[in-house]
Amino acid sequence: MSDDRVKPRSYIYGRKDHLYCVPGGTQTCNPNRFVHGKPEPGSFHDETLEQATYKINDILDEVSNTEPNRELAIITTPDGLFLAWVSEGDEDDVLRDILRIEPPSA
Repeated sequence: MSDDRVKPRSYIYGRKDHLYCVPGGTQTCNPNRFVHGKPEPGSFHDETLEQATYKINDILDEVSNTEPNRELAIITTPDGLFLAWVSEGDEDDVLRDILRIEPPSA
């Protein structure tokens, strides 16, 4: 059985006005989708919210498809959630790029 849960990711601001989502951190870089509730709605996630989830995800899919070379993410800011174009990255490589340093030779 595969583990489809969201792995924690953080975002890092890179050079050239670019955001990168990297593994780990405080899960401030979220996928561009909302999860669905179970088939039987509950009091905190009823049919109205489930239908809204479908509609919102459809809109996010439509927007994502306009930029095939970038990834849409929902990032957490001090003021709330924010849609942003991001790239996947390795934190060490992103920091090397920002600081313009080379990794140590072996």
